Amino acid sequence: MMTSEKPTSRLWVKWILIPVYLLVMYALKLRKRLYRYQPEPVEQRYGEPGPHRSRSVVIEAENGNPQYKIYCPEEMDEACPVIVWGNGSDAQPENYDALLLHLATWGFVVIDCYCRHTGTGREIADTVRYALQENVNPASPFYGKLLIDRIGGAGHSQGSTGVLNAGKYLEKPLQTVVTIALPALRWCDPKDVYEIGTQSAALFFMAGTHDFIISPRASNRSAYEGVRLGQAAVMAMTRMANHVESMGDGGMHRGYLTAWLRYRLADDSDAAAAFTGAHPELYRNKGWSDVHSQGLKDAHYKKEGN
Repeated sequence: MMTSEKPTSRLWVKWILIPVYLLVMYALKLRKRLYRYQPEPVEQRYGEPGPHRSRSVVIEAENGNPQYKIYCPEEMDEACPVIVWGNGSDAQPENYDALLLHLATWGFVVIDCYCRHTGTGREIADTVRYALQENVNPASPFYGKLLIDRIGGAGHSQGSTGVLNAGKYLEKPLQTVVTIALPALRWCDPKDVYEIGTQSAALFFMAGTHDFIISPRASNRSAYEGVRLGQAAVMAMTRMANHVESMGDGGMHRGYLTAWLRYRLADDSDAAAAFTGAHPELYRNKGWSDVHSQGLKDAHYKKEGN
């Protein structure tokens, strides 16, 4: 009888690389626990709830399955800017509930689709079209309540490729696009590959310094450098943040994400102070590194970091 031996050529992966990986992850988590994050005034203000109470409602498709989740102010006395949200891979709206409810307190209507794969941009574009239809539907509670010339897109991970790609399927471009933990191109399926040079929206590339595999500094810098000359764009890395920092309540991304959207979609001069003026807050914030910008009024700064 012949016997077989278990292969041993890759045992070193189990006994060396895996423990090293776990030690590195533990060290990073310990470092983050010891890190005392002190938000600057504008960041702190927009990281706190806005002046509105917010609510959410689930919209079902004809088959009874959830199709969209809408987050909005409880009372909409005036029409509101719109944000379409892109979920990360296999994520659902509930994974971002606290963050999207937070954005609604600042006067936005946020629409998220129940899509687990949003990278192509088609699902994001469909969400935009849904918002446009609701705004002209007399039977909709959002009839005439959406500022259709103030629509922005924001997404996490695969969802950030989706908000970049959505313009391919829209007649009119989004006013602004925010990418959070934008995956390096090598991680994208061919159908999800994004192009930066064709973008016309104001862009904000957000990521974390501990997201060094999926959305590292180098790939975010490459995306930023691909922006057309003169186009409004910002790149910034949150110190200590990892790939899933934005899930839940938005973590350390929440304040400046909210401020950027208020600046670009609501003409909020207080929020703009984080990015423009003689001394923009973001550039002197010790909690952020690798800050670069172009095409913003009174702001053409850069700050490198570790």
